[in-house]
Parts: sequence; structure tokens; C-alpha cells
Amino acid sequence: QAANILVAALDRLGRMLRTRRGQKRLEKTEKERNAVEQRKTIKKAKDRLAKVDIEIGRVKGHTAEFVNSDLWNPGVLQRMSTKDLKHSLNKEQLALERRVRDLDRTLKQSERDLRASNRDLRALDGEAATVEDVMNAVVDAHKEATGRSVMQELKDMIKEQERAAKLDEERAAEENLKNKATKTGQGDCVAARVRHKKVSE
Repeated sequence: QAANILVAALDRLGRMLRTRRGQKRLEKTEKERNAVEQRKTIKKAKDRLAKVDIEIGRVKGHTAEFVNSDLWNPGVLQRMSTKDLKHSLNKEQLALERRVRDLDRTLKQSERDLRASNRDLRALDGEAATVEDVMNAVVDAHKEATGRSVMQELKDMIKEQERAAKLDEERAAEENLKNKATKTGQGDCVAARVRHKKVSE
């Protein structure tokens, strides 16, 4: 009996650990997906920053009032005020540098979260393996000591519990029928007394 209870408890614990492990795997997959998207965004921002830096260097010494640039429409030169272009380039450069720094910080946090998820998964794997080893050891020890499989005893115990529950239901149903019959009988007695009283009158 004790072995059955222990095996049932270990089985429940094993299922709980497997559920948690499944949830952690889903969380890890989502974090990996986010990290991939963050790296793409960072690359895009850095590529744009590199182009802006090149354009800033190109027009730095430009003294004419107007200058051609295709930075905002690749392959199509646009003539614009040199002063306005330099101002726009410097403004975009600062914004991109700030964005890249923020994205780098976010990515580093995502990578830390991923490492934590991997640690959690390894711990859960270890716990699940330990529970399985203990359960197998209990089953083997019980079978060796009694010559009977603990799993078979566990099945028998479950069947006995189901049989007891069924008997309880049947007894409850029988009691309910008795109560209804008693109430019906009492109602008939009252009706008979009322009819007798009317006849006497």
C-alpha cells in the first residue's frame, strides 16, 4: 500500500515537472524569436547609421549652397540645401546612435533571459530524471520483495477505489428513494385523514 501511494505521488510529480518543462520550452522559443528580431532591427539601424556617417563625411567640406544626395531615395539624386542636408544628417545620426544603444541593451537583457531559461530547463530535466529514477527504484524494490508488480497493485487499488465509489453512489441513490417513498407515504396518510374528516361531517 505504501509503495502504491509513493509511486502515485512520484507519478504526479513527474507529470507536473513535464508540464513545467513544456511551458519553459515555449517561453524559451518565444525569447529566441524575439532575440532574432532584435538582432535584425539592430543590423538595420547600424546599416542606416553607416550610410549616414558616410554621407556626413561626403558633404562635410561641401561649401556650395546646394548639393545632390540619394540617401533618402537610393539611386535617385535629389538636389537640396547643403545647410539643411547637414542639419538633417546630424540629427538622424544622433537618433540612430541612441537607438542602437537602446537596442543593444534590450538584446543583452534578452540574451540573459535566454541563458536563465536554459538553466531552468536543465534543472527541470535533472529533477524529472531524478523522479523517474526514484520511481523505478521503488517499483523494482517492491517487485523484488513481494514478487508482485507495484503497478499491478496500483491498478488494483484504483479499481477498488472505483468500486467503493460506485457502492457509495448506489447506497446514496437507495437512501434517496427511501426518503421519497417515506414522504409519499406521509402525504397519503394526511390525504386519508382529510377525506375521513369530510365524510364524518
